[in-house]
Amino acid sequence: MKTLSILFALLFSLPALCASPIGQTADFIRNDYTITPVTVATPVAMFTLPYPTGSVQIFDTNGTDMKIICGVTVTAYPPGGGTMPLKCSAGSVISVQGITATANTGELLISFYYQ
Repeated sequence: MKTLSILFALLFSLPALCASPIGQTADFIRNDYTITPVTVATPVAMFTLPYPTGSVQIFDTNGTDMKIICGVTVTAYPPGGGTMPLKCSAGSVISVQGITATANTGELLISFYYQ
């Protein structure tokens, strides 16, 4: 009977746990490079993080080497993107910059996984 009480307690607390952004993809950004190109000259600010982040998943159809900038942390990602660790504090501005060429076709999607 005690086990059943614990299961019910967990079941009814589950919605509250799921409402937390911790460990979940809570935000994502999309950039259409034909509307907002990203150059090698200067970073383009995309998003301000509301929570600390632990990793990101990037999908980039442009095909050039790019870097994601979070405060003073700079992480390069290959054409196409991927999932990578990115430790950033809440309030950090996420920017993207080209490494080898200007991105002016395709799109960029970044999903944020909060800590």
